Amino acid sequence: MNAEAARIILDTDIGNDVDDVLAMSMLHALQSNGECELLGVCVSKGSIWGPRLAGVINRFYQRADVPVAWVGPGGPTPDAGRFARQVCLMHPNLDDRREFQQGVDLLRRTLAAQSDMSVTVVSIGFMTNLAALLESGPCPHSPLGGRELVRRKVKLLSIMAGDFSPKAIAASDQRFGEFNIVQDPSSARSVLSNWPGLVVFTGYELGAEVLYPGSNIRDGFAWAGPHPVVDAYNLFSQMPYDRPCWDVIAAMYAVRPDLEDLRLSPPGKVGLFPAGNTSFAYDASGRHFHLTINPGRGEHLQRMFTDLCSQPVQAACAR
Repeated sequence: MNAEAARIILDTDIGNDVDDVLAMSMLHALQSNGECELLGVCVSKGSIWGPRLAGVINRFYQRADVPVAWVGPGGPTPDAGRFARQVCLMHPNLDDRREFQQGVDLLRRTLAAQSDMSVTVVSIGFMTNLAALLESGPCPHSPLGGRELVRRKVKLLSIMAGDFSPKAIAASDQRFGEFNIVQDPSSARSVLSNWPGLVVFTGYELGAEVLYPGSNIRDGFAWAGPHPVVDAYNLFSQMPYDRPCWDVIAAMYAVRPDLEDLRLSPPGKVGLFPAGNTSFAYDASGRHFHLTINPGRGEHLQRMFTDLCSQPVQAACAR
């Protein structure tokens, strides 16, 4: 593994939308290219089919050693969703019905084993696991409390949450409440208030600028036989359809923060209205930023995403 490779912990509500599946496939391709290492996957969706699907995808990409944990049966959105259960049953050779550890335990164990300021956390779901991490106390893996452990080990939180379009920022009502926040607002408020390091937000508004083309699902995976990403995409909605790349953008930024396609806002502070929509106040000392897509670069991002997501297993893909 490249010494400069991003060391990634993925926290996902996989099973609610298909862009989580696309983000996982892209991270596996980037790891095959030597650009990142997936240290672990935590699932914030309260259905056992979420972690099982994450395990299926890891094993499809020949990385059964990547640990998977979950929030537990009391977590948000406990329904199975449109595709997670079906995809697991379609790939019984990849479906390991193990007992999964709690997300906070995997987060603490993984962070404790890494060098200081070396880990990027990618959050593309609810903030339930991350809030539990911040509130956690010393354990056999580390004598540090959760917030100090994050301060010591995490260099960046790349998170898909909120809406930073001008209309959303100017409003204060539920029309602009973003799904990942609305489903667990207390955890979101805890993370936004207490996360001790840098946080970069991929807002809801970016999804409409980069759509994953259904034509790539149809044509780009011809190298594969049955593929869990293809199966999930086909089951999620009526084909053919294009899907916003919310989670894919957040995962890409975590690995390639220097991309010319993406631009950071000035620093500031993200807050929450009671309805679950976000505010953003510019502050030179703030630790929060949100992404925008540079004009004319959406098409380049789309090509990059399709090339990576449909990259054959263990094959390198040019940057």
